[in-house]
Amino acid sequence: MYYFNDGYRKEEMQRGKIVFEGAELVYPEKGVRRTDLFISGTRIRTALPDTGEQSSSVSVIPCSGYRIYPALINAHDHPFYNWYPRVTRREYGDYIQWMKARWKEADPSEKESSEINLKDRLALTFYKQVLSGVGTVEVFIENRKKLYLYGYPVRMLDMFSHSHSVFVDKQFLASDFDRTKGLQPYFIHVGEGKTARMARELNALDQAGVLRSNTVLVHALGFTTDGWKLAAQRGASLVWCPSSNLHLYGSTPRIPMVLDLGVTVALATDGALTGGTSLFEEMRMAAKTFPELEPERIFRMVTIDAATVLRMGGVIGGLNPNCPADVLLLKKKTCDPYLDLMNTSPQDIALLMVDGRALFGDPEFCLRLPGGDRLNTVRISGQEKRIIGDPEALLGRIEHQLGHHKAFPFLPLDSPPTNISPAGETGGSGSQGATPSQ
Repeated sequence: MYYFNDGYRKEEMQRGKIVFEGAELVYPEKGVRRTDLFISGTRIRTALPDTGEQSSSVSVIPCSGYRIYPALINAHDHPFYNWYPRVTRREYGDYIQWMKARWKEADPSEKESSEINLKDRLALTFYKQVLSGVGTVEVFIENRKKLYLYGYPVRMLDMFSHSHSVFVDKQFLASDFDRTKGLQPYFIHVGEGKTARMARELNALDQAGVLRSNTVLVHALGFTTDGWKLAAQRGASLVWCPSSNLHLYGSTPRIPMVLDLGVTVALATDGALTGGTSLFEEMRMAAKTFPELEPERIFRMVTIDAATVLRMGGVIGGLNPNCPADVLLLKKKTCDPYLDLMNTSPQDIALLMVDGRALFGDPEFCLRLPGGDRLNTVRISGQEKRIIGDPEALLGRIEHQLGHHKAFPFLPLDSPPTNISPAGETGGSGSQGATPSQ
């Protein structure tokens, strides 16, 4: 098990009483409302409990001109693929062709990855989510290599059952599915490509008895309309990774048709090896690929629909009372809250809070919240930000171990690490280093 070691022990975490005043709240299920948002401890409340405490114990955050969204949900990422640079675009017929081509090609990043400790590689995936406004991410790790990533400030969920694909794990499909007990999601890359054998993979799942209501089809761009009717009949859902699909295969599922059939669709980044740099980018790619998709529908794909796919509906992805205090605060740019969200970049995030804890944002918000003074200072696109832990130290350790600079597009800090020591400490400001420790 791995824990995020940034100077906050769980028993010492500060959880405050907070009022966000004057913002517009963007609910996935009931539109936009102007009202105050109350947070007590780790939860959203209808109002703060009257305990007779002095008003000084309540953090009141004026938010006029801002909107509050639920922290987003990234329904599929590969933590170890985030180490690699994006593969050169070369259109393949399906994932089997791509995997075989990759096996034949020497990739210097493979050797490099063995030189970097596991906790630092996982921390890269953590920061990828933070700069995407993500509060919960499903990380795809094979059942036989589970890490159980508890203790991260962003929920990094790898406890669900996975099969890599029909090609790789055909002999394990039934046993992998049985591990879910019909309750947890069962994730599998399936139909990833345009060849005839991809269309047949759905029937292979059905014949194996693993195409059920808790089955999550990842990619699935090779299915016919009849195939999608079968998936809908079985109650399966889809995780859509448009950037990855288009980069590798020049194609993607016909999402409007899939939605019309009643299939629940969640949006995701996939790993950096093939996918986009952020969930915001995936939202923009979704809109570009299918202009007929309403921005509000795309918003649902990264909130309540993603929660449904993860079988966490009503728990995450919303702003309702008693939900975890997972909050994304953005400044209003236009009258359309959904387009504003879609066009967000990391430097635009005013505040990301998960479980009532500030992780990233503008100093004017972070420093007014409990524990905000523990956050480090970084600069992104010229904007000063506060962030949990120390990503500059993380990049410094990686650079020291490799002996050269390595860029990660999903972690666009303005200044490279300086004064690198073997321990990976830098001359930057702030407090604790942000890496998981065993």
